[in-house]
Amino acid sequence: MTDTPSSSADRAHHRKPSLNIQLVFQDKVIPMRLRPYTSAQKIMDTALQMWHLEPGLVRFVYGGQRIREYDTPEKLNMEDGDQVDVMVEQYGGSSP
Repeated sequence: MTDTPSSSADRAHHRKPSLNIQLVFQDKVIPMRLRPYTSAQKIMDTALQMWHLEPGLVRFVYGGQRIREYDTPEKLNMEDGDQVDVMVEQYGGSSP
């Protein structure tokens, strides 16, 4: 016999719980509920659509590190209630 779950109740018990996080851009906050394996690309696309922003204009930062499209909350060790900062992308450096 194997130890695989046999009923839908058993399978639901083995799923990872969802996380509640907040995306913060300037004075706007988007609360999000997501699974630990949700791709950051999906999170970013949702936020950009809600804020009517073009891709490439902002960056997403968690714990001081830039979030990449292939990251997941699980990979980033996010916990329930964490905050992701969304910042305007800045290019350049100094003037002559």
